[in-house]
Amino acid sequence: MIYVRMSPVPSSSRSLTAAHKRPLTGKAAPPLTRATAGRVPAFGQQVPSKWANLMPRYFFDTMDSGRLICDESGIELPSIQAARAEAARYLADIARAMPPDDCREVVVEVSDDEGCPLFRAALYFEIEDLVPSTL
Repeated sequence: MIYVRMSPVPSSSRSLTAAHKRPLTGKAAPPLTRATAGRVPAFGQQVPSKWANLMPRYFFDTMDSGRLICDESGIELPSIQAARAEAARYLADIARAMPPDDCREVVVEVSDDEGCPLFRAALYFEIEDLVPSTL
């Protein structure tokens, strides 16, 4: 059986990486955060060239059988819908790579550049014998 479930993260819920804050590295253009919000052009104004190619960055932190794997670099994607599709592809890749006798649960929590969790995608993988084995 393979179950894949995506759900929003309730604001009262504790994030997989609640204590984990991502520092800005300076290698990429700074994300649009509360600190830069006052400098963002209003709707209908022309966007300065330094913001022309700016896309939101999403982080995919993974809990695999009790082991937390933090995504330190993230991925720039055009929208949250694209992040949902990426999370689904990621879980499908994990399911394909699992040995057939494995049983495990993998949870991917996607957060924005400020560390706010946006949604979780979960995969539960199990093969259940319905007929007794003759081996």
